[in-house]
Amino acid sequence: MRFETIELRNATFTDQWGGDATYTLQFVPDEGSHLASATLNDSIDLKPLLVDSAYTFGQVTTDIRVMAVFQTDTVLPTPTDYADFVVDGLLYHVTDTLLWQTEVLSASDRQHLVVPQQVAQYGHDWTVTAVSDTAFAACTSLVSVQLPATVSTLSPASFVHCSALSAIDWQANAPLLALLSDNPNLLVYVSDSAYAPSGVGNVVVGGVCSHLTLTDNPIGFYALHDFTAYTAVYSHTYALPTPIDGSHGWETLTLPFDVQLISHETRGDIAPFAALDDEGFALRRPFWLCGPGETGLRRAAAIEAYVPYLIAMPNHPIYLGEYRLAGMVSICQTPTQKT
Repeated sequence: MRFETIELRNATFTDQWGGDATYTLQFVPDEGSHLASATLNDSIDLKPLLVDSAYTFGQVTTDIRVMAVFQTDTVLPTPTDYADFVVDGLLYHVTDTLLWQTEVLSASDRQHLVVPQQVAQYGHDWTVTAVSDTAFAACTSLVSVQLPATVSTLSPASFVHCSALSAIDWQANAPLLALLSDNPNLLVYVSDSAYAPSGVGNVVVGGVCSHLTLTDNPIGFYALHDFTAYTAVYSHTYALPTPIDGSHGWETLTLPFDVQLISHETRGDIAPFAALDDEGFALRRPFWLCGPGETGLRRAAAIEAYVPYLIAMPNHPIYLGEYRLAGMVSICQTPTQKT
């Protein structure tokens, strides 16, 4: 007959002979441990057969093998065991201690905010899975926000206080349902067009924006990442007078794309003076455009990407009505790339 005592994590079982015909095995774990399994001859589960942590054998006529496994009792922490913590200006609250998950409770005001996918604290890497309804309430200066794929839902009111918001990088494979700012130039990055929020025209999917529309707005335009736009239109209302007795009516212009077409809301196609010959004046109404030259400003015939220009539209009673170009002007290009 073979008898074994198994020891694991300082927990043991002992045997207690019951006589010539029977004997009893009693499984006694150390404090803080418990019997995980007990097997007879590698096949019979003894654990359901135990009485007061013991098992009594009848007549034994052959060798037996008993294997017992003891495990240390573990008291799992709960979210309330962890205080809220701050990392990089973001206040986090622990929500799950089995999966090590946390949510963003609030953020300090800043222009650009990146919510990480994981954050290290208390000796663990916590996965950020949620953003509270009021997390961005203090972010009145927020221009751009990047959210990880692990955050798949946002409250509709998440950005109601973010009046300067110009760009959102939404990485989750789920629709973005939050109500966004009134900025008409708002740019949203998503992995699929089905996830784009309603009412947003400038949507980048996989690095491509099918149609980019930029308009006059005090909030402006901001691009988080490079993207290619198949078409791009910038609209601006020109209203400054341009009398002939001096330099008046000039405005600055710098665009992230080469321009192919310039159109007035009522006059149709228009072009810089430097781009028109005598025949061109009959087809397109002219305006003034100056760009940088070797020794100063020079007349420019075209608008190129990232080049600063001075631009003025004829707007004075001395000009014939058909040549006055005050009003909305649309400046267009296809395709273009932000770099």
